Amino acid sequence: MKFSRGLLTGGILGAVAGMMILPNLSKGTRNQINKTSNMIMDKTTGLMNEMKIK
Repeated sequence: MKFSRGLLTGGILGAVAGMMILPNLSKGTRNQINKTSNMIMDKTTGLMNEMKIK
């Protein structure tokens, strides 16, 4: 439980830091970061759901 809470907190803090940096990046770079972050969030959600099942 602590691990998943830490993982979620780290993800949120990383997203906030990323949003502070994003305005200085090009649109293509922002799109790539957005796609990658969505992919990571989906994988993390899947792992958390697996952990809940076990």
